[in-house]
Amino acid sequence: MRLHVAFLPSLMAPGRAGWGQGQICLVVDVIRASTSLVTIVERGASRILIAGDVSAARQAAVSGSDVILAGEEEGLAPAGFDYGNSPVELARAPLRGRPVMFVTTNGTAAIRAVKDADTVLVAAMRNGAAVCREAWREATARGADLAVVCAGREGGFSVDDAYCAGYLVDSLLRSGSAEMTDGASAALRLYQSEPDTLAIFSQSAAGRNVVRLGLPDDVAYCAQRNVSDVVPALGRELSLLESSLQVKAAARERPP
Repeated sequence: MRLHVAFLPSLMAPGRAGWGQGQICLVVDVIRASTSLVTIVERGASRILIAGDVSAARQAAVSGSDVILAGEEEGLAPAGFDYGNSPVELARAPLRGRPVMFVTTNGTAAIRAVKDADTVLVAAMRNGAAVCREAWREATARGADLAVVCAGREGGFSVDDAYCAGYLVDSLLRSGSAEMTDGASAALRLYQSEPDTLAIFSQSAAGRNVVRLGLPDDVAYCAQRNVSDVVPALGRELSLLESSLQVKAAARERPP
């Protein structure tokens, strides 16, 4: 079994070293999309639709009055959205039994980038142990490789995602042995270099931006470890918006 960390989704593009459809992918956008997705599932949302962009989310929400719009554009809730990408805010939101349309700058794009992998799981510090247990179980059962995919920040490296990836590598290796790529080794060394998660998150560009937006509690929330057993998965709790629309269209066209 190979264990890989891609510091950007583009490094997992088909044809690049380390890519394979048989992989189990753990997608990380720890500040804040992957943490928010874990929280949305915890709040009992009936399903989560991952939109391609804000415009697509708005258009699709018009046809479903029960749909909750959540996400961000330049860090804050776009106009007309019910909630932003604040996991602290979402942790108080009445979401039980409601569908949620979700879109962010980096995190949802990363999920969409690896949608063809056999399994796509959403990972954060908060659900680290749980997501690693499920990923290891899946990889072992299928004889598949494991890849932690960092969303990054607007096309560049993000130290918070890389640190979380190192934490996940450390957690995965507690289940057994794997052949680490250089990316996995680098992420693990970064994680081992700093025991204080909140300190490194607060110093990161993503963390500083969230504080600048007036949401410092989000950073502390994202830094908490192993407080959730929720593991959002594409095709289970999550689905791509266009896939859901295609299913509905096919159902309408089916003869009675």
